[in-house]
Amino acid sequence: MILLEFNGQGLEILVFFIAMLWIIPIVMLIFGIAQLKKHPKRGKTLMIIAGIWLIVGIGFCGSMM
Repeated sequence: MILLEFNGQGLEILVFFIAMLWIIPIVMLIFGIAQLKKHPKRGKTLMIIAGIWLIVGIGFCGSMM
């Protein structure tokens, strides 16, 4: 029964994981869009990686709610 009680400990880790799985891919997407004109291959690669990372992040965080 102790495991079912929530006293707020570990909430920082959850917020950190949400930031890792949502904010970083959005920043990578912005960098990918910025790189499209100078280095199209690098920009497309960054956008693909950011898209996959964001899909995984949305799936992971969506399943926790």
